[in-house]
Amino acid sequence: MRERNIEVAHVLDYALASAIARTADLSAARLWRWTINVRDHAWSNLAHQAAEALAAWLDENGGREAGFFDAILAADDPTTGPWVVPNTYIRVTRRHPCAAVIRHVLAKAATSFTKAEKRRLLAIAVDVARRPQTDIETYWETYDRIAPEPGCKRLLRHLTTETIDQWRRSEWARVEKARQRDAKVKAGNVRAMAPALADMRVGGQPVHLDWAARGYFEGENDRSGRPTGVQRVIDLTDEVTTEAILAGWGHLATLGFGGIGAAEFGKAEAEGRRYYVEAAVIAGVDLLISDDRLPAPSNMPIEVAVAVLKSGWIVPDEERRARLERWALDRLNVDPTVGATQIVDFWGAALDAGATRLIGSWRLTDGEERRGAVEQALDCLLGTRRAMAPDALRTALRAGVKQLDHARLRGLAEAALADLNVTGAQRKIWTFVAFALDPLSHVDRFMAEYSGEDAAALFNEELSGGLVEAFGSIAGAPRLHRDTMAVLLLGRTARPEDDQLDGFVTGPHRVSHIVSGAITALTGDPSPGKALSILEEDPGLTAWRFRLRHARAQQAHLHRDHAFIHPTASAVRAATAGGPPVNASDLRAVVMGELQRLRAELHTTDTTPWKRYWNVDSQGKVDQPRIENECRDHLLDRLRDRLKRYEIAAAVPEARRGEETRADHPGPYRCGTQSAG
Repeated sequence: MRERNIEVAHVLDYALASAIARTADLSAARLWRWTINVRDHAWSNLAHQAAEALAAWLDENGGREAGFFDAILAADDPTTGPWVVPNTYIRVTRRHPCAAVIRHVLAKAATSFTKAEKRRLLAIAVDVARRPQTDIETYWETYDRIAPEPGCKRLLRHLTTETIDQWRRSEWARVEKARQRDAKVKAGNVRAMAPALADMRVGGQPVHLDWAARGYFEGENDRSGRPTGVQRVIDLTDEVTTEAILAGWGHLATLGFGGIGAAEFGKAEAEGRRYYVEAAVIAGVDLLISDDRLPAPSNMPIEVAVAVLKSGWIVPDEERRARLERWALDRLNVDPTVGATQIVDFWGAALDAGATRLIGSWRLTDGEERRGAVEQALDCLLGTRRAMAPDALRTALRAGVKQLDHARLRGLAEAALADLNVTGAQRKIWTFVAFALDPLSHVDRFMAEYSGEDAAALFNEELSGGLVEAFGSIAGAPRLHRDTMAVLLLGRTARPEDDQLDGFVTGPHRVSHIVSGAITALTGDPSPGKALSILEEDPGLTAWRFRLRHARAQQAHLHRDHAFIHPTASAVRAATAGGPPVNASDLRAVVMGELQRLRAELHTTDTTPWKRYWNVDSQGKVDQPRIENECRDHLLDRLRDRLKRYEIAAAVPEARRGEETRADHPGPYRCGTQSAG
């Protein structure tokens, strides 16, 4: 049978629900037939509306559940298992058979005429009674009915026993073995920490506090069902030990840990090390936030904020990690100058220890509101460490675009280019930054140092480092000049078809993508510039000519839209009032419009005007067409009345023209003009 579409199923669902609700004295047998007819298969469920209507019908009378079960039972196939009828009832009604249903089946078995029928009914009753949803009284009623019945030992055993599958026994053994192992480990943990509880309460024994903190955060994102947070620590130890651990975390978070500052954290990060107190202090801050016991940021040690920014990654839950990082930024911004010093010390120590990237910068700059200490730190770092590792420099500049104004960035770039110690890759980066921020002032230096393939290599390198995208947010004239130069320099070595990504991202694809993006940016500028025209005529950009020509057409369209001024209400009213034509084209349009209206009215009005162009007999019936001149004159009369409101004077009926030709209608004239329409 072909399955019904969703619309038909929807209609049937509501139709059955309505029929159940509105049919008086609806029998269970009839209702069962209806449910069979609306379902696609015997194992299909009833749709929502019909299921609710059926539930309401069953609840209306206490005996209806047994009657509906009896209707299903009437179609029972003895060759199937005894669970089929109960399962069908559950599937259709969305409820378990009640006690009345089981008693009804037992009563039918007691009055059965054949042994096979009785055994079948008893088997169905047993199948329902042994299910966990059956109440205890009904279960024992079934037991009392089966126990004395001859030949029902197998049914009685089925009712009173439950076979445990091998996999369930194996699973129980595994769980029990794991429980015993965990209990042994827990006892060992408690025994090992017991002598150190007093020290742990005041932040001592950082190894133990670190171990507990990792357990505190462990399993936050898994679905194993294991306890997390403080309960996880209790499961690993006991309540007394957990109390000492929580006190130690709080002590470190609120009073500090002494001897470890921003510089030590930075060096450890560069060397891939982690202090034990880091996880403990992060757990302490997280617990204070969760319990709403967090002191004011100014009352907490600033090195705690540095620890959170360094090792916040140990918190697997993104929302909680973001909450901790927001707190750390708030603490650093209590006094932005002091906070900036901490950040610079952290980054500086990491760079001095050999770090090639700016650790944690994305956490500090992710969001427009994150300025203050971060802004000052980036300003200081870019001003004092102009020759830091290239990856770190790019990272700092990407963050600087968000945090520093463009004038300050230009000053930093010019100072770096004037510094003789800035060479190699770092000088290339600063050259690109200066050019990206102020193409007009730095184009000569850029063109002198880079051209052709060198410029393409530079753009490609900085694209990989993320600087092209970072400085893409710069708008206005600098952006337009930069995009123009990008097309001029890179378009000579790239082709439009290289921008079609097919699999891997390659160097030619990146360069072509830059050129395409620059052309798109130039297209989006509504000011009537000549950049696209100049680029289109450049002989070195032949491969891009069609793209540039299309971009120029799009820019012209954008300029027209941008320069368009909506007419005033009075101008719109005057244009739609049907006034006199303003030029010959307007005059022609008006006259043609009236002629077309006259033509349409010949057969549509109630006076049959088309007869005016025909001779009629004594009976008023049309006979022959009237002569041409009379038809012309009649048309002129009709036109003059219609054109008068436009201040248009219809022409004389006939005029002589050159080459011995003539015109029946030389054409209407605008009153007060000398030119014909």
